[in-house]
Amino acid sequence: MTVHEVATAFDPAVHGFHFRNRFDGLDILGEVNDGFVDVAGAVPVPDSFWDGWGLCGGMSWHALDRYYARNAVPVQTSQPAAGSVLFRVLVARQVDSLRRWRMIQTCIDWQARPDEQVWWVPRRSIGSKTAKQWPSIRASIDRGLPASLTLIRGTTDPSKNHQVVAIGYRFDDVANRVEIDLYDPNRPEQRPHLGMLLGRRQHRIEATQSSGEELRGFLHWPYDRSRRVV
Repeated sequence: MTVHEVATAFDPAVHGFHFRNRFDGLDILGEVNDGFVDVAGAVPVPDSFWDGWGLCGGMSWHALDRYYARNAVPVQTSQPAAGSVLFRVLVARQVDSLRRWRMIQTCIDWQARPDEQVWWVPRRSIGSKTAKQWPSIRASIDRGLPASLTLIRGTTDPSKNHQVVAIGYRFDDVANRVEIDLYDPNRPEQRPHLGMLLGRRQHRIEATQSSGEELRGFLHWPYDRSRRVV
């Protein structure tokens, strides 16, 4: 057995936020006044979709912003107060991570796909599409660059999906299995991982998450660095 192990310098205990992604009563549309509300109104989701959002994308992307700027994250272990500078930045970066509504559109498309490729369904399975993300994720980590990921959960509700940062991997080239270490805003100071089996025909990847959440697949989501680091 040959296991290739590569890690970036990103350490969740150092570079990740020390508070959990839990913002009860968050009204993300009410917090934003930059035209996103108008775009969000065109997204084909129920009105309740925007209720009770977390800020996983904002926390992931702003942690990366600080990592690249070598600006330490705050030591606080409680969520920033609504209206505070850090809170506003996290909301803004959450909106940035959605790329207007392209992420939601992508998630809806992926969630509607079957787990396995079958000959009578012409669309690629979610497993096949996820397997095709692995080369770019691996290439990024090999260069020492953490990779922004979107995790796909469930088959219908895109608000259940999640954003994290891939920070390292272990690849068994005999078993054809990979484990990807994460910074997960839901699990501060921990290092959960994703597991994925890459079959020959990549019909089903059997994706798993070590922390036990449902996982159907995931995609490498382009990260745009912000120079605004508070």
